[in-house]
Amino acid sequence: MIVGRPVDSGFKEWPGGASGPNGAWVAYMQDVPPNWNSNVFTTHNLPAPSLEGIAEFTATARKPGVRLEWSIPKNLTSTRVRLHRAEGTYGQDAMLPPQGSTLVEEITGARASKGSVTDRVQPGAYSYWLEAYASSDLLGWAGPRTVSLAQATAPGMRIDRDASGFVLSWSEPVAGSASFAVFDVSGRLVRRVSIESGALDARWDGRNQNGSPVAGGIYFARLEGSSGPMPAVRVLVLR
Repeated sequence: MIVGRPVDSGFKEWPGGASGPNGAWVAYMQDVPPNWNSNVFTTHNLPAPSLEGIAEFTATARKPGVRLEWSIPKNLTSTRVRLHRAEGTYGQDAMLPPQGSTLVEEITGARASKGSVTDRVQPGAYSYWLEAYASSDLLGWAGPRTVSLAQATAPGMRIDRDASGFVLSWSEPVAGSASFAVFDVSGRLVRRVSIESGALDARWDGRNQNGSPVAGGIYFARLEGSSGPMPAVRVLVLR
């Protein structure tokens, strides 16, 4: 067996090979007198083909997750894209996702050239990669794109009691339509009260959806709006 490089022109007869995103393997065979063959094998690590500066690929924190958008030039004729996710932040030298990364979605057809998906993930830091193909041929990779998704927190909520019931208040005005919901200890909805945009408080009269006074005990009130549900506050009803 003779080991050489593809540039060894004396061995370039009947070449065969296989390639992947991380490199290529090449084999050559040459007839050598009197009547025997010499096989030549070589490996050559090739960098992953890059789509940076060619394709557009973005990852943006959007409720309820991370919005992934891409656009690949029509002249590349992309027929399939694969979106990968890994927890944590990766630098630009990480052209490929690490082992154990998650395949978010695989898209074929017309949406492979231009499209978007939402990856519904919990709060945290994530990195994303785009892998594009034309039929079975790898066009290249784009990424990583890193994004952080923050944990929603209650905006300084408190609950007070007055002569007519309870007042739930918070430190920042609500944006858009919102409500606060009251649940019993089993998680069953007891009452939902609408809140106007810009409000800083809302009142609960201690009654259920049917207008009847609730029994004494522990309840939980939670502010809900376009940003999703906030942590609940504890309410003690005495009868």
